[in-house]
Amino acid sequence: MKIDLDAARAARNGKDGEPHSLYFNGQELVLPARMPIGVAIAASKGDVEGLLVSLLGEDGFKTFMAGQPDDGDLQVLAEGVQAAYGVSVGEAPASANSS
Repeated sequence: MKIDLDAARAARNGKDGEPHSLYFNGQELVLPARMPIGVAIAASKGDVEGLLVSLLGEDGFKTFMAGQPDDGDLQVLAEGVQAAYGVSVGEAPASANSS
């Protein structure tokens, strides 16, 4: 069996729609049309900075952070990412009971 990601990616090109736009602090930041896998990896580790860098790129991350985002901004961004990419952001797991 051959799994050809190059051929699959070539077939998807042009069919995935346009990049997504994020407006914050008077700036437009461009998010890729498809969610980078680094976003999922960072999310699984609870690495918010890594998630944002994967999503926005280094320059976009710096621009975003210059706007001093707060928890409300992060919540709206999470909801937007969920809608744009069709993924569930999820919640942190509950802590284990201590007995």
